[in-house]
Amino acid sequence: MCPCSGPRGILTGRPRAASTSNGSAASTSAEPRRRGPPTETSSTITTGATINVPEHTSTDRGVPGSGAADDRPATTVRPATEADHAEISRITVDSYRATGYFEPDSTYFDFIADSADRARHAELLVAERAGRIVATVTLIRAGTRYADICRGEELEMRMLAVDPEVQRTGAGRVLVRAAVDRARELGLTRVALTTGAGWTAPRGLYESLGFTHVSERDWVVPSNGAPLVVYTYDVA
Repeated sequence: MCPCSGPRGILTGRPRAASTSNGSAASTSAEPRRRGPPTETSSTITTGATINVPEHTSTDRGVPGSGAADDRPATTVRPATEADHAEISRITVDSYRATGYFEPDSTYFDFIADSADRARHAELLVAERAGRIVATVTLIRAGTRYADICRGEELEMRMLAVDPEVQRTGAGRVLVRAAVDRARELGLTRVALTTGAGWTAPRGLYESLGFTHVSERDWVVPSNGAPLVVYTYDVA
């Protein structure tokens, strides 16, 4: 997730304060470390009509600690279509509301609900199980409308959102890996993202997949000073 909106994250509305379990941020590394590409072991990433997401497998079934059953339907990733916009908007808003990090009346919800506008300026992917959309992510190139922190050869990942009904079952991991695959396909060198400094669950996900906190690129929401952290992954 990314608690920011528009160029350099102009966030209107009030995020709630949040902290890690011990009240401090996780340790950081100034330089991104190149790691092997993420690998998965059981669900299928399918090739879409406009985005050639390479096929690979996923640890989506039976994620340790998730309570997920081994017979859960495989997760597939494809490019979003116009018919998906309403469900993408619902999942994104529901996911962000479920964090408890935003005030109920935050206007940020209006911003993230506009999936149709995002689709005009960026690439939207959806993850499905048994034909049902369960998660979504927005992929952004440098210099475009929704870019916050990506540089020339980076692909920025924003608004990773998983339906609250299926969170912690691996759908988010599948989409992050698909984003890395998309960057590789485009010939880009890195995936970059922003998340809240105290958002422990998203930070844990990214770190478990090999993303590195690049502390010198951290920033704050200009409208309210909320601390944000930047993670990157070097595409092999």
